[in-house]
Amino acid sequence: MTNPMTKTTTITWSSVADQDHSGIDQARQEKLMEMTLLDKTDGTSLDVNSTCTRRFWLDAAAAEEYATFIKEISLSFNIVIVSIVIDDIV
Repeated sequence: MTNPMTKTTTITWSSVADQDHSGIDQARQEKLMEMTLLDKTDGTSLDVNSTCTRRFWLDAAAAEEYATFIKEISLSFNIVIVSIVIDDIV
């Protein structure tokens, strides 16, 4: 990864079990691998706490793509997300 990351997504899940759900975890890992290979992320994540994770993205489009993916996959497993916030890296 040579491009600097400019955005973050901070996702807060309703529970540790929701965040670690096996179906979501597998799909999330596949999506992250795809996005890393396309240089949309460097793959870095930061556990803010047990139900909140921050990831780093090349640009707003990449952050939005991931946020939309997480929203859709969560709905398919009836998993509740408290919030998804996209911010600038400062």
